[in-house]
Amino acid sequence: MLKSILFAVATVVLSSFALPQTAQATPIITQDFLFEDGSLLGTLSVDINNIDEEGNVLEWEVFQLFGVDIAFAALFVAEFDPSDLFAGFSFLTFDVSDVGNILAFQGFWDTDFGYMDVFTTAGDFVVDTNFVLSAASVNVPEPGTMFLLLASVGGLLLRRRV
Repeated sequence: MLKSILFAVATVVLSSFALPQTAQATPIITQDFLFEDGSLLGTLSVDINNIDEEGNVLEWEVFQLFGVDIAFAALFVAEFDPSDLFAGFSFLTFDVSDVGNILAFQGFWDTDFGYMDVFTTAGDFVVDTNFVLSAASVNVPEPGTMFLLLASVGGLLLRRRV
């Protein structure tokens, strides 16, 4: 009886630490842009908490192409299936430029095909390329992960007792 009471109190106390999470406490989807030969072209990470009323993500956490950080966007829209985060992006379109405002990147991804043009910000063509996206990785924030781990351990202890 005392063990059950102590377990219930511990569960309430531990859950109070996990509940007040920050805005960063939502899953982050990350996918790599790959050349058709499999070499790395860039990386994109979005926080699914930044979703608009139509179900699109309009900003990124990390966006790198050709080894440079992307900082400015004339257009950026990413779509994903909220019921299957590991499926990754279902649609992506962007018109962005790098931190130094030297290169501009225009591209899109739709289901299994991606295409990108690279220009100087003065409008001179640099290169174009097809790309694919890697499998999605979903980063679950630590407070939620810790709570799930502790709840699992508590459940196993209760199961063992019964």
